[in-house]
Amino acid sequence: MNSSYHENYKWYCRQFTSGEFFEEFFFGGVLIGLFLGYNHYVDGMVICMSTFLFWLIHIPQYKKVYLAYGLVFINGLILALLFYYTNSLIASMIAHAIYNLGIGICFI
Repeated sequence: MNSSYHENYKWYCRQFTSGEFFEEFFFGGVLIGLFLGYNHYVDGMVICMSTFLFWLIHIPQYKKVYLAYGLVFINGLILALLFYYTNSLIASMIAHAIYNLGIGICFI
């Protein structure tokens, strides 16, 4: 097996198993979880803020791929709503992992 392929595979496995857990814990569990339940207006504002921050930290990853910017924003909104409606980080973590796997397959 090619050594560079093996290194890339190990790097991708680390990314696949760590990034989405930290991001969902922070954006869903901490950011949304702390402010959820006051009223529907606050819930909507927190979901929008979480989505915007999720999008903002992913901009450097997709340098000047403008379609990806929109897709990442939509993905962040879906993940935030998934946490909001299920009240569980597991669902959004699994969805985020599936998304990352799909992106990884597309760009490997």
